[in-house]
Amino acid sequence: MSLVNPYCTLEHVQRETGNSDGELEVWFEECINGASRWIDEHCNRDFLPHDYTSSYYTVQSGEVVGDLICLRWPILTLTEVKVGDMPVVSSQYFFDTGSRTIRTIDGTHWGQGRNDRFYTDQPQNPQLSSGQNSFLTVVAARRPITIKGTFGHTTPPAAVRTACAKIASAWSHEKRRERVDLGGGRVSLLDERIPDDALALLKRYRRLIH
Repeated sequence: MSLVNPYCTLEHVQRETGNSDGELEVWFEECINGASRWIDEHCNRDFLPHDYTSSYYTVQSGEVVGDLICLRWPILTLTEVKVGDMPVVSSQYFFDTGSRTIRTIDGTHWGQGRNDRFYTDQPQNPQLSSGQNSFLTVVAARRPITIKGTFGHTTPPAAVRTACAKIASAWSHEKRRERVDLGGGRVSLLDERIPDDALALLKRYRRLIH
């Protein structure tokens, strides 16, 4: 077994369990892989780098609300935004590096239509009210929003690394806790549950929109 997109290292788990036995290394790596993918599912996102500099990422249905695009990953660079085949000039939107949001400058809605397709403003007809123009925007031809850039994390956040080590350690059966029995003796207990402190570390990273 080798590590595949892990969120912590073998050394993290060895420290967490207090066990650096070489015979356990393959098992620990399997636990790390499992814990990393569990974190992906729990948080509804991943903590990996994503390079869309030569291909487009198509914005998903749950990532657009009004004038806001809220991506599942932080933005490292953003080089292009298109609606359908039409590029959106950079002066019409703004974002902060490290944030997950792209917002229109003037509050114009990106818009959302049927079949999870998105729309941008069409040329305004001066003979119609703003409400009628907005309606025409929504019923216009379907136009998916696509973006280019780099997104995600070059390294997982420290809290995610720590949570992964705690979960992998619990699943490895090598981390035990002690309980004092009625006679004052210490009893070693095996606890395979997701540790509460790991869940607390991941709470701020959960993405509730799929």
